[in-house]
Amino acid sequence: MQYGLHALHRNALARIGWAADDLASYLLDLHLNDPWDTFNEPLDEYGDVLGDDGRAAWFEHVRSRLDALPDLPFGASFDESYPYQRLAGVLAEEARAAGDRDALIQLAMRTCTSARDCYWIAELYLEQGNTDRALEWLDKGDATADERAHDHSLRVSVHRAREEWARAAEAQLELFRKSPGIGHFRQLEELAARAGRIEQTKLLAMDYLRSGLDRDRWHGPACGLTLAEILHADGIVAEAVALVDSHARNPQDLIDAAGWLMENDPSQAAEFMARAIEGHIQHKNKGGYRQAVDLLIEQRELFDRAGENRFNEFVTELRERHKPKRNLQALLNNIAATRTGQKPKR
Repeated sequence: MQYGLHALHRNALARIGWAADDLASYLLDLHLNDPWDTFNEPLDEYGDVLGDDGRAAWFEHVRSRLDALPDLPFGASFDESYPYQRLAGVLAEEARAAGDRDALIQLAMRTCTSARDCYWIAELYLEQGNTDRALEWLDKGDATADERAHDHSLRVSVHRAREEWARAAEAQLELFRKSPGIGHFRQLEELAARAGRIEQTKLLAMDYLRSGLDRDRWHGPACGLTLAEILHADGIVAEAVALVDSHARNPQDLIDAAGWLMENDPSQAAEFMARAIEGHIQHKNKGGYRQAVDLLIEQRELFDRAGENRFNEFVTELRERHKPKRNLQALLNNIAATRTGQKPKR
């Protein structure tokens, strides 16, 4: 019904024959004052009626209305900033379509009310290649944000672009402490090496991981598993395996650990993979059983490397251990019947 009403409305406007400027002003009023979002895409819905002159007039009216508003104070509420955001949003679409980053930056400054907005302006300057202004707005954001909300990732990018390797490494270390994953650690290593501080930075990171092993349900395991992968890469295998044993939270953690163990220790990798398969089975539903059997088939080569006939032995163990689970048994029977590395048909 809404689209039928729009068609009637378009036809009526076409017959009236308003001047492009008047029509654009009228449609903008509908767009801005419509509480039901019936006129939320006026340029698309009324583009044929507006024509090129009407579209140009539309953007000019938007621009003039935004310019007429008083300066928006930093820290303004959502209700205070909403009229600015609606007008700026329309102009931002125009600027993005034209690839006009300068216009996007000016609009972002016009509506800047928070640290997040400062970070967005810094990103725009960084994309433009203006690292001085990017750093200036990044510092403005940090000056107004709670320390926990600092954008360390953006700071790494800014200092990397400026080839300020020591400062980039410091920011990456803060990002690593906030989210201690192996990816963040590898980036930290790279930046610290460029800064000539690899040994001391790695020690700081390792000390942080060890201090975090007993933290909350997310942070402690993340520290343990990242530390395990680092130790394994350094040849300290026994401690790495022990950390996986104590900190793996789910099948994916075990699969990841098996991935970095399988080349040099296929037996231990197969043990972790077997635990991951059991973890999927413990979901006790068809989806979990399917994931378990798919993983089992995908890792057949690993099980075979772990010991002669290990794959078939493990299939037999699963069948014996989970006799009451008929849906799982059907999938396992299919493997036993085919003796292939192909997934059973769904």
